Amino acid sequence: MSYNGSGTFNINSTGQPVVAGTVITASAFNALTADLATGLTTAITKDGQTTTTAQIPFAQGLRSTLVTDSSSVSTGSIITDGGMGVAKNLYVGGTLNVTGSTSLTNPVINNIKMGYSTTATAGGSTSLTVSSNYRQFFTGTLAQTIVLPVTSTLVTGMAYEIENNSTGLLTVNSSGGNLVGTIPAGVCAHAVCIGTTLTTAADWDWDYISNTTITGTGSAVLGTSPTITTPTISSLSSAAATALTLQSAGTTAVTIDTSQNVGVGVTPSSGTGWANNLEMLSTSNIVNQGTDFSVGTNWYYNSGYKYKTTAAVTNIYQKAGTIQFQYAASGTAGSALTFSESMRIDSSGNLLVGTTSTPSGATGSIVANNASYIGANKVVNWTKTNSSNNVTTATVVFQTTSSWWTNYISFTVSCVQANSANNFAASYLYQIATLDGSSGSPRNVIAQGDTAQFSISVSGNSGTGSQTWTVSVTGPATVNRMILTLEAGSGLGVNATA
Repeated sequence: MSYNGSGTFNINSTGQPVVAGTVITASAFNALTADLATGLTTAITKDGQTTTTAQIPFAQGLRSTLVTDSSSVSTGSIITDGGMGVAKNLYVGGTLNVTGSTSLTNPVINNIKMGYSTTATAGGSTSLTVSSNYRQFFTGTLAQTIVLPVTSTLVTGMAYEIENNSTGLLTVNSSGGNLVGTIPAGVCAHAVCIGTTLTTAADWDWDYISNTTITGTGSAVLGTSPTITTPTISSLSSAAATALTLQSAGTTAVTIDTSQNVGVGVTPSSGTGWANNLEMLSTSNIVNQGTDFSVGTNWYYNSGYKYKTTAAVTNIYQKAGTIQFQYAASGTAGSALTFSESMRIDSSGNLLVGTTSTPSGATGSIVANNASYIGANKVVNWTKTNSSNNVTTATVVFQTTSSWWTNYISFTVSCVQANSANNFAASYLYQIATLDGSSGSPRNVIAQGDTAQFSISVSGNSGTGSQTWTVSVTGPATVNRMILTLEAGSGLGVNATA
């Protein structure tokens, strides 16, 4: 007697089937009961006493009438100490709780509800664990330190998305206190566990994945050689010890070095000390020197003035209300240079050529250069109007601004007064002699800074209007430069130079 392998129980022990009229023997009956006992023992008991020795196929499925929800591995309708294989679709009408790892191959998932937590920054620390939600949002105005879980409690591939919706800086450390990354305001980062043996940043892969705030339109750009159209930029900066450059059509147009020297179309020369260089094209230069300002060519400032190239130098220098026109002969590129001054406009508005100061007693003078000296048969006029009182005496003063040869100067002094019939005019031929008022033979050369003066008397002026004094000078061709001052009384100062 046995099962036939398809679930059918056959009674085929000795003495079976029983023949009518046959005496029932003990051996035949005992064989039958033994076979029955074996068959019943092989069956599954409803009270759970039997443990099956093979997989049981349920042709119509398996149904449990137990309505209690599963809350652990020891509760619920179906409990298995081993794994469960499902060849067809699995439908879960309630919550699917999975304690261990779940491996899905090419699943189609319409949507996933990812857990998140929101923390207000407080200048403190937030520690994440294996049970922390995937998304971590931080709000507030203060900084916060975030400590990632101990990686030995995780499995590789577990990740945390940390979004900084605060205005403070988030610092993310490993469980051992090592910096993994920082998250500025408005930025989201992703930390993936890639190892489970260390407590350092080496067990984490760190990436910035998005900005929470985006302005502008168009495509995103990458960090190397992007093309950005009409951006609004409030600040530009370069890496430490690196010059900042701006390009136009692929060519560097502006360079700002780490000492704030600026080159437009050229790499700026290194400048240190109290000045910064603004260089343009090949040799042009603009330098701000504290409260002073220079515009020139072929020089730069680097703890002193230096030649940009091996060539001559020019410069316009503004300082303390004066404008100085400077130059230097050709010198070697990179070597020190010293400026000479050819002309200046002083703080009183005087134009000085070949000199750096106005002669004593002269105001409002014009100092001409060698091309405008009082030459032979050349007349230079100076005019001054005195609007105060009648003046009867004028003083003519000559002062040299460089050495020149002794010669004669002819000049005419006139005074025209409104409402007066007694206007004055007189001509003089004056020999520049010692020029210091002493007697003696004329000197051959008049030294720079020598002066000569004499008085002109005007009598009979009785008008009530203003006086106009005029001096016309015709000088010798050998005069280089000189200053003529006409002083009429104490209220009239006329300074003119040629």
